Formats: sequence, structure tokens, C-alpha cells
Amino acid sequence: MTKGISGSVVDINAEEMFPRSPQLRHVVFVAACLVGMSLLVILWHFDLTDKTRSNRSDAYPLSIHKKTIEEHASQKHNNLNNNASIKFTEKVTSEKKMYEHVHTLLLFVGYSRSRHSLVSSLLDAHPHMIVADESYALRKWVYNSAWKTEKSKYEFFDTMMGNSARSVKRGRRSRQANGSAANLKIFGYSVPGQWQGTYDRYIQVIGDKTAWDSAVMLRLHGTQAIYEMKNKLGVNIKFIHVVRNPFDNIATFVLRHKHIQARTADLNIKINASEILDEKIQLYNNWAEGTFVAHKSFPEDFLSVVSMDVVKKPTESLRKMCHFLQVTCSDRFIQDCAAIVDPVPSITRHRIIWTEKQINNVYAVIRAFPAFFEGFTFEDV
Repeated sequence: MTKGISGSVVDINAEEMFPRSPQLRHVVFVAACLVGMSLLVILWHFDLTDKTRSNRSDAYPLSIHKKTIEEHASQKHNNLNNNASIKFTEKVTSEKKMYEHVHTLLLFVGYSRSRHSLVSSLLDAHPHMIVADESYALRKWVYNSAWKTEKSKYEFFDTMMGNSARSVKRGRRSRQANGSAANLKIFGYSVPGQWQGTYDRYIQVIGDKTAWDSAVMLRLHGTQAIYEMKNKLGVNIKFIHVVRNPFDNIATFVLRHKHIQARTADLNIKINASEILDEKIQLYNNWAEGTFVAHKSFPEDFLSVVSMDVVKKPTESLRKMCHFLQVTCSDRFIQDCAAIVDPVPSITRHRIIWTEKQINNVYAVIRAFPAFFEGFTFEDV
């Protein structure tokens, strides 16, 4: 007989519970521990199985109406990164329904730091357009032969869909800019009230913003991949080229270089980085060469958009792009997109020190590609 914790008497025969032999007591103790651990493993297994089954549930209903961004991005993240998750093929009717109205694959082509991020984010807000932030679509096609053979077009489209959704959930489209173009603290391209990262019932245009990398692929490999994509995907391929004053574009390359990072520094201090500037001028020329491949080969499917026009005349620029992409853009869509555009242009060429030779080298690029750069000067205001 002994007392319990509450003081009540509990009838326990200790000798019956535990043998007198220390060795036997040890064996009993170890056996009890093993049984307990086995039970925990079994419970954990059933819990994990339930979660896995939940993740494998159909990610897309046949008709998608204004899902929350969180649900959409989470489902796409699971589907893209979990090898055990459902595979998207022609046999998945929900995916076929989702993409059956796609008539255009849009590839941005050009340069970084030229407002491709802004323009692509505005187009991604359209209810029937999905534009990935940076999915490297053309590079994936060039270097992964599976896209041309066993993988379906729906899987290829899904890489862009997933990237768009993730950008809205936790990337640059998940936030609004803080500051102005002249001294930006946080980059952000959220368009409240519109369809970034998702869509209304179906998609007409799907694309990728990685403009500089598309230019690299075209410069190195030509247009073979473009024709392959047309044949495999059964859609038109169109290009949007956002062009900024080359002097500002190149200066921003320098200011954003990893060894400088002076984009938000004192505006009265000029950066002297002559070697880096030379590298960026050459890089810009290379990207222009790649961009010209698309312009020369597909002139009817190539649209140049002046970034200063997007800043000063956003509604007109958006309507021009909608017409080019053959999609209807409502007044509400145009107004909501125009509302997030900072009307202050970003002029950075005076933030760095240029030699006369470097200025002339940029003018040589301008003369080499008049279709892109005619009219731009160092003295522009």
C-alpha cells in the first residue's frame, strides 16, 4: 500500500510491478521504452501520410474564380517542388482547361535595369495573362531537351505560372515600392485589386520577363528554339523590348554592381568605377545584339516600349501592349496599373563619372541599333 500524489491510498504491489533482480528490471525498462518509441513512430507515420495525401489533392478545379493569392501560390509551390506531387500532362483535364485558350507565349527581351520588372508586373495583373518574374523560359527550353520530347506544353506553361504565383506571395510583386525612382528604398510592384499570380477562368497570354537572358540565348543560339517552341506549343511567340536611355541603363548597372551598390547613396557623390563601366558597356552591347536577332527575325511579333513613356504615359503604353498581345484591357485594369507607376523618371547617368571615350562607345552602340536607340543622347532630360 502507498499514497498517490493526492494523498489517497493506492493499492500497488511494487514487487509484482518490478522484479527484485536488477538485471530483469533493466530488461523490463528497456522493453517499455522500445514499445513507447514504436508507438510514437506509428503515430508520426499516420500523421505524415495524411499531410502527404493533402498535398497530393487536385491543385486546380476545372474553373478557377479569383482564388486567394496565398492558396494559389502554395499549391503551385507544392506542385513544382514535390517530386511526388501530381504531374501536369495532357491527361490532367484541369490543366488542359486552364491553358486551352493560350494563344501567345510572351518573351521579354533586352536588358536588366530597364523597367522590364515594372512592365511585366503590370501585364501579370491582367485577368487573362500570366507573366513570370524570372523563370528563364528560353534557357530552359534550349538546354533541356525533354521539353521538346516527353514533357508536355502544360508542364512548360506551369513553370511560368508557378514563378508568377511565388513572386506575388513573397517576391517583388508581394509588396509596394517604398520611396521614389530617384532614391528607391524597396522595389515592389504589387497591383492591388487585380490578378497578379492568378487568373480569371482561363489564360490567353503566358510569358517570362527574363529579358537579358532571352537576349543571351538568342545571341548564342539564334532562333531555332523559337521555331521549336512554336511547333511544340502551338502558339504565337511574341517579344516585348523595354528600352531605356542607354546612358541611364548602363549607369544603373554600375550603381547596382555588387562592389558598389550605390543605388540609394548620396545623390551628390559621383561614382568613379571606370573598369566596371567598360564591362557594362560591352555587356549592354551584347544584349542589344541578342535583342536584334528577335527584332530582325520576327518584326511583326516584336514591340519596343520606351520606359520613359511607361512612366509619363502609363495608360497609353498599357493600351499599346494590350493591342499588340491581342487581349482586351478594361478601364479598371488600366487605371489600377497606372496608379502604381511612379511618375518620377530615374535618371542615373550623372551619378557616375564617364570618360569621353566611354560616352563615345555608348554612342557607337546607339548608332549600331537605330531601331532601338535612335534619339537617345547623354544630354536628354
